[in-house]
Amino acid sequence: MNQHGFLLAGPMLYAAIGAGVVIVGLSVALKVQSSRLAAAQENLAACRATNAVLNDQIASQNAAVEAWEKAAEQAKDRAAKALRAANEAAKASKGEIERLKAAKPIVQGDCPAGQAVQRVREGLSK
Repeated sequence: MNQHGFLLAGPMLYAAIGAGVVIVGLSVALKVQSSRLAAAQENLAACRATNAVLNDQIASQNAAVEAWEKAAEQAKDRAAKALRAANEAAKASKGEIERLKAAKPIVQGDCPAGQAVQRVREGLSK
């Protein structure tokens, strides 16, 4: 009977040892996976923090670009107005030049105004 009981106790003992080894293995695997999960969560938190900082920088840069574009548009409008004013002044000057060229010559004598007009006409004809 001892031998028969030993045979039954042997397989049960091996099964218990096997179950214990499996439980220890699963415990170790659980701890390894838990530490991997914690590391991954820390990495994710760091990435989210970096992402938030970069998003703030992008928003600041976009605001600066919009301000520069608005300033450029305003400068362009001012330049266009200045160009129109300069063109109008040039047209007026050309009209005045033509009027002075067509004016009847003033008799030169001792009149300083007549001499000044003559000098202006000489300057215009060059």
